[in-house]
Amino acid sequence: MINTIEICLSDIQSVIEAIKGGATSLEICSNRIEGGITPSIGFVEECVRLCKSSGHEVEVNVLVRPRAGNFLYQPTELTVIYKDVLAIKNAGAKGIVFGALTSDGSIDIDVMQEVRRLSLGMQLTFHRAFDVQKFSGHIGSVFESFSPHVLQSAVDSLIRVGCDRVLTSGCSSSALKGVINLAKIVQASKGLIKVVAAAGVNASNVNSIILGSGVHGIHAGSSVTVTVDFRTTNQSEGDCNNSTKQSNDTPSDDMFTWQCVNSDMVQDLRLKAENAWISYNCS
Repeated sequence: MINTIEICLSDIQSVIEAIKGGATSLEICSNRIEGGITPSIGFVEECVRLCKSSGHEVEVNVLVRPRAGNFLYQPTELTVIYKDVLAIKNAGAKGIVFGALTSDGSIDIDVMQEVRRLSLGMQLTFHRAFDVQKFSGHIGSVFESFSPHVLQSAVDSLIRVGCDRVLTSGCSSSALKGVINLAKIVQASKGLIKVVAAAGVNASNVNSIILGSGVHGIHAGSSVTVTVDFRTTNQSEGDCNNSTKQSNDTPSDDMFTWQCVNSDMVQDLRLKAENAWISYNCS
């Protein structure tokens, strides 16, 4: 199973930086500040074009989520979701990132099967809805270590509906805190579904996460971004380092700043992750 270095992003300059830094997969979305929602088709198409023309093997996985909040969707929302899946497939993306739960907090098998049917031929990732599903009457908590049987049942449900990957923090607030559960999820996967660690993954803790769990991939976002300020940065394409002097008499900082992926930080994360996988495989 090939290990994955995935970067979550929501703008074109970040796509360029992630590719430059050596990412092997991108999860693209919009509105990352609220956990991400479905991006525009124009953005999807341009991401696909950039990745294909880069000369590197970079997957484009697209988040399908019609709104922020929970993962219980109404029929009208499902209509939008299904149309988005087809549009993203037509745009040439490698995969769909999606998750749905029922009113009792379990994986919505019917919805997942329909998304699998519509996305046939694409990679299907069940996202971090996995971490908030209901396990044996308890919602996943930061300090709870679930039994292998409970996690096995959840992973088996994903395998049955045809998911290729699961994005998870080990049912905790971060992948590092959930490393014990991550190891159980990896064991439960039996090599039939790729387990990708997410939430708080960075260059400082990626070694501990991989060695402690054996996850098949890592997913990072905020830990590989920097704040770009239009007032102090030359925004010519591919140049976020040349300072320019502009007036500080501005209405609001958030009208001039954005979070952009940094290629050096991606490269650092990748190198440390690759070294950790080498150590894990040799142990």
